Amino acid sequence: MPDVMKTLLLNPPSFENFDGGASSRWPATREIESYWYPVWLTYPAGLIPGSRLLDASPHKVNWRQTIQICKDYEFLILFTSTVGFESDVKLIRKIKETNPGMKIAFVGPHGHIKPDETLNASADIDFVTAESSITPWWNTRTASR
Repeated sequence: MPDVMKTLLLNPPSFENFDGGASSRWPATREIESYWYPVWLTYPAGLIPGSRLLDASPHKVNWRQTIQICKDYEFLILFTSTVGFESDVKLIRKIKETNPGMKIAFVGPHGHIKPDETLNASADIDFVTAESSITPWWNTRTASR
């Protein structure tokens, strides 16, 4: 087996009292709590030996627990959206404080629409993948440092 960085694929924690909506941590609450399974992260998780997928919100994993989990990994692939982007940037700052050597990639719709702006939002982001509807995000154009 080739050397592979120990990888965590993260659908990050949501905001308190917000639910998963249509897969994107929408700023709203409803009568029921409903989350879409993160298929956009499961495909690469199945291809990366030894990787872990953490779907934080439906499993009630908060940001502090997420930071602790990240201590055990070398590479973080974080799915972000415009709604949660600022929160995700704050989260990775805390992650880098506890695991400064970790490489971090942002994937998802926000980076697809604004790859350079996403990359430049934080020095903690090592690269951004700009996904397409036909090509999986792990095989697309990127913005990187």
